[in-house]
Amino acid sequence: TYYAIIIGIDHYMDDEIPNLDNPVSDAGKLYQVLINNYQFKEENIKFIKDATRADIVRSMDEMAGMASKNDNLLIFYAGHGKWDEKANVGYWLPSDASFNTRANWFRNSTLVDYLKTIDSKHTLLITDACFAGSIFKASFIF
Repeated sequence: TYYAIIIGIDHYMDDEIPNLDNPVSDAGKLYQVLINNYQFKEENIKFIKDATRADIVRSMDEMAGMASKNDNLLIFYAGHGKWDEKANVGYWLPSDASFNTRANWFRNSTLVDYLKTIDSKHTLLITDACFAGSIFKASFIF
């Protein structure tokens, strides 16, 4: 069985984090390609637009209960990301992320921990995490 978690985030609740123009569209195009050209069924794809941290965690928890050692998993994330060079830690910024606190940021190490609990035969992770997604619109520096 082929499973997927597809996450695209255009809109951020915190006005200090600029919105993006294409992640949800890109995620939707990938969804259509998987349904139309590959062996993915709609019921096996979790397509989350403007995902909150809770949405991401919930999708990972659900996938851990669905995928087995003979299944395949694709995870796609498009949205803002943040790399903390001093701490050597990367994050995805869900739609409910706050510029001033990491409470709702999703650590890359948390993603790795979830991948360990998902017992799939093959897992493909595609991440398009913009670190300065609005560089041509406004200054966005952490």
